[in-house]
Amino acid sequence: MAVTPCDKSCPETSGHGLTKEDKRRGLMYIKRIRRELCTRQLSSLRGEQAKLMNQLRRSNHVFEQVRLRIRLFGLEKRMQRIRERWL
Repeated sequence: MAVTPCDKSCPETSGHGLTKEDKRRGLMYIKRIRRELCTRQLSSLRGEQAKLMNQLRRSNHVFEQVRLRIRLFGLEKRMQRIRERWL
């Protein structure tokens, strides 16, 4: 069964289309939700980052410092991916 795409978009019938104000409000709402989701996901990672930074400052062992820096690097990468996804 072959499906042929229609090149013409469906015309909006009166009463079914969104007004410019509705579209603007909807886009603003989506933007706000995306920012909130990003902030919510980053908040727990920021807490973990602060904890690791404190451990790094208190650490006197070179191997532990290297391990903590690797974890911090991975955490920063995760945070960057979240920012790219939501913002």
